[in-house]
Amino acid sequence: MIFSKIRTVVVQQIKRGATAHGLAMSCGFAFSLGIVPLLGTSTFLCLIFGHLFKLNHPLMQAVNYLIYPLQIIFIPIFLYVGETILQEPHLSINPSELVQQFSADYRQFFSVFGMAGLHAALSWLLISPILGLICYAILRPVFKRLDPATW
Repeated sequence: MIFSKIRTVVVQQIKRGATAHGLAMSCGFAFSLGIVPLLGTSTFLCLIFGHLFKLNHPLMQAVNYLIYPLQIIFIPIFLYVGETILQEPHLSINPSELVQQFSADYRQFFSVFGMAGLHAALSWLLISPILGLICYAILRPVFKRLDPATW
């Protein structure tokens, strides 16, 4: 059901003059930005990059919201990779331990996990452009097939 709605939106955008390149570029950027390991920043990043590169904002936000579960899934992966790159000890992200650490000393908690967020952001900066290019490469031929001019 959701995929049929997305297909409808994409076909409408193509009918309004959007190109396969532009749509695939918008999706690639939205995917890369949508998995940022800092919660609450992906919408703003999509807005900024969409404006800078003149991308399709409605499609970018649709992709951003669609991949939100992936953002949550990628957080521990980015954290682990970032800690490995920087040779930092791996933090436990067990929810009960997090609550206990926060309750014990919230300043120390934000100090430790603030740095962990920076470690995750570093690995995201290294990995997300590759994922965005893969997304672009996969979706460009798909959008070309959806173009009514090629029917």
